[in-house]
Formats: sequence, C-alpha cells, structure tokens
Amino acid sequence: MDQNNGNEIGNPGKSGSTAAYGCGLGCLALLLIGGIVIFLGYQAIQSKVNSFADKASPNPIEFDYPEVQVHEAEAVFNRFDTFQKSLANDQVPDKPLILTKDEINILINHHKNFAPLAGKVQVDIANNHLLVEGSLKPSDLPVEIPLLSKAFGEKYINGKITTDFAVSDGIFGVNLLEFELAGTRIPEELLPKISDEFMRELRRDKEIMALIDKMDVVKIENGRVYAIPKKAP
Repeated sequence: MDQNNGNEIGNPGKSGSTAAYGCGLGCLALLLIGGIVIFLGYQAIQSKVNSFADKASPNPIEFDYPEVQVHEAEAVFNRFDTFQKSLANDQVPDKPLILTKDEINILINHHKNFAPLAGKVQVDIANNHLLVEGSLKPSDLPVEIPLLSKAFGEKYINGKITTDFAVSDGIFGVNLLEFELAGTRIPEELLPKISDEFMRELRRDKEIMALIDKMDVVKIENGRVYAIPKKAP
C-alpha cells in the first residue's frame, strides 16, 4: 500500500503484473467491476476492431481519484480479505461483503490483488447500475487476446460500460446496457450477444463458478454492491 505522508495513500500507479489478478475466491464482483467485461465481448465485434484501433490513444485516461486515508483503506481491505479468506476455506463469512463505489475504487487502486488495474479503471454506481470506465492496453488484460494485441499494440483501449449483474437462487446473470469503445457507441442490438459471450467465458472459470455456487445473493442496490453468501447447510 503506497503512502505519502503516513495518513494518505499515494496515487495509484500504471504498472503491475497480470499475475496479481489471481485473487482467489471472493473476487467475482470486483473482477466484473474491474472492467474485464469491457473486453470480453470482442468476439461479437471482430469486424470492427480495426476501426476502433484507428481511434486508440497513445495516452491513458488520467482518472481523478479522491485522496484516501490509510485507516480508511485498511478498514476496506480487512473486510474484503476476511470475506475472501472465509470463502476460500469453505467457511461462511460472519458478514456479507457490502461495498460502496468509493470502497470498490479503493480496492481496485490500492489492494495488492488488483495492482494491474490500479489507475486504469474507475467505477461509479447509479440507479442500481454499475458504470465502469477503463483505459488499458491489451497487455494489461488478464488473458491474452491476440486479435486485440495485433490491432492495438501498445495503444490504450478506452472504454465505458453500464451494466447490472446479480446472483439469485444460484443463477448468475449479466446485462450489458451501454458499451462505448474509443468514443464509439456499440449498437444496442449487439449488447445481448456480448453479454451472452461474457457469460460463456465466465462459465469456463471453475474458480469463479465455485464462488457463485457459494453465493445466495449478489446485487447492486442503494448505491452499493452486496455479496451475501449462502448459509451453512
């Protein structure tokens, strides 16, 4: 955790290994929030990748993050780590994990598990929807997508999404409401297909599916993300 005067955490950096994405159980909501979903829909729009690449930027977006006090960040880290550790040990957490948009941004920008996203993603919550803005290079992604690497090289893919997602009765769903890349709005008729492709990718991840199986409810409500685990049988 970077510190500048003992009381405040320094601005998030722009570097980091994608290995830090391996954050274990408890990360589903934050993986989505982290902006990975922005890029997993490319199979639906491969024919348009080159036109997006023409508009790619050599410079990242400089996000305006509020200053964070060390004690504030540590309190968020402790709640997240405790929740994650309980699930990883097949235990039921004592409390659900409830995060505001500011707490999500603290985790993304300052928690060691999300170092590759630090300074590259900003999250907002409005009207029970998740709004994510990202500015990443293909090499920043947790998985290699050759199509993107070839088209974008080391340029930045700037994107915005508006989405909602939920787990209820053991069923997980993602609904992509708006999607913008390099200043271009993706046509609405493609959004359901992109959402479907994301879900197919997600179901291949055994760790995340194991996490979903442990969740009773995951939802966005009243400006917060709620992750509520199932009770012990």
